[in-house]
Amino acid sequence: MRLKAADIRVFLGKSGSGKSTLARFQARRFRRQMIFNPNLEPDWEKGAIVCADPAYLVQLCRRDGPLRVCWQGMGLAEGNEEAFEFANRCALAAGDMVLIWDEVDRFSTAARMPTHAKRIVNAGRHAGLRVFACSRRPYMMNRELTALATRMAIFRTTEPRDLKYFAEYVGAAAEGIPDLAAYHALDWSEHGSAVKKSPFL
Repeated sequence: MRLKAADIRVFLGKSGSGKSTLARFQARRFRRQMIFNPNLEPDWEKGAIVCADPAYLVQLCRRDGPLRVCWQGMGLAEGNEEAFEFANRCALAAGDMVLIWDEVDRFSTAARMPTHAKRIVNAGRHAGLRVFACSRRPYMMNRELTALATRMAIFRTTEPRDLKYFAEYVGAAAEGIPDLAAYHALDWSEHGSAVKKSPFL
């Protein structure tokens, strides 16, 4: 399966802001999901096959039909890049799924992204792969990921460095980010932006 256009969504906000809840809500319409759960959050595990065994992950990815797998093996919780890359390689081989990279800044930096993750960001649509990436701080997220993002959900922040960063992407709309109400986000895409209460499609 090949996507007509890239679908790379970035969810940014402090812990408890609602970014993970929004990512889960938007992902539920896709029949195949691979969730990267380094914080071992129970909410990601609900309704999913929790997998910590590499061989089992390979087996799951080879299945046809609906799949919701929550990957947390090989030291993912400790920020093991090998664990992150192993699951991304499995996704590339399987195709046709949405990858939810929770706390993605634990596996990449502003200047560097692991090889398979970078390939997915740049060309994952050819394998039918969508990316939903969550992070607390935008400047910690890989620049290639934010540069190629097709949609961003930005929750309230007053951090000057973050606001400056957002202004480069969303222009004047960034001025309202410090005043966003709880559980509201600036929903930005290349076609425009609007403040919405989370969760929203």
